[in-house]
Amino acid sequence: MEQIIPKELIEKYLQGKCSPEEEQKLQSWYNSFEDEPDPMAQLSEEAQNLLKERMLIAIKERVVNGSDFESVIIKKLMAYAASIAAILLLVLTMVKYAGMPVKLPAKQASQSLLRIVSNHSVKIKKHVLPDGTTIWLQPASSISYNKQFRGRLREISMKGDAFFDVTRNPERPFVVHTEDIEVKVLGTSFNVKSREGSASSEVSVLTGKVAVARFDEVSQRRESVVLVPAEKAVYTAEAKVIKKEKLEDRSLDMWKKSSLTFDNVPVSRVLNTISERFNISLEVVDPTIRSYSLRADFTDVNLPSILDILGKSLGLTYEVKGDKILLSRNEK
Repeated sequence: MEQIIPKELIEKYLQGKCSPEEEQKLQSWYNSFEDEPDPMAQLSEEAQNLLKERMLIAIKERVVNGSDFESVIIKKLMAYAASIAAILLLVLTMVKYAGMPVKLPAKQASQSLLRIVSNHSVKIKKHVLPDGTTIWLQPASSISYNKQFRGRLREISMKGDAFFDVTRNPERPFVVHTEDIEVKVLGTSFNVKSREGSASSEVSVLTGKVAVARFDEVSQRRESVVLVPAEKAVYTAEAKVIKKEKLEDRSLDMWKKSSLTFDNVPVSRVLNTISERFNISLEVVDPTIRSYSLRADFTDVNLPSILDILGKSLGLTYEVKGDKILLSRNEK
């Protein structure tokens, strides 16, 4: 009789959380069906394409590289075919023998399931997820997530610097994956900095509670800290630990929602007021902008929203330059 492997154990392996004993169990199980017929033959071409898309997402976000067990699996799979096809074969075989159903809607077979949003501009880019969560991406930042955005968790991956205003849903926690850490919330607002090649990652909380965690491959333990407003977590690649600290600066002020009213006020005064309210340096590239006047009512909005409104009403554009913002006329 074929040995049945629990679905939960397979998921633990994909997340890199198996103990040595569990990995040995999976390896023995895999050896037991190595000579089985190719299960890919059971699927249509459309179904195989969809499965490939799903596995690419799973491999990118879940599989922890470098474990001995994974090396054994990959070497065995290389005997079947190319690396991607081999990984698909392994996972499909796992699905078959673990009794996990494979649902492959024909309408979705030709569509890519991975949505990638990148900010290649010099401005802050706003993106709204299917659940209503709003993300502001700083320049040279990106996120990726499953377009269907279903399941028990709302999961995304990110690189760079981004602020999240998460729609509350206690039934579906929101999880952000970076190269080094994982951020989990129910509904809150926070900022994540995790630039590729950086020696550290940082999470700062504006509202609500945030759990920041990482999995230690050496100790096989999960380390985590819980943050509340005005706290931040810092992870350094050298120390490989997460430290919780007080947020001493005002780096999150630009994301606080505020209300401001201007009635035919010179732009020079408008910019001074905005700078003080959001603790940001606003510099004018074209001096003629200061002679403009503004009549506007900003209600319960953050700084990026105000900058967008200024751009549309006064014909301006802006560029994020480190810790300051440069304003100029939009010549387009």
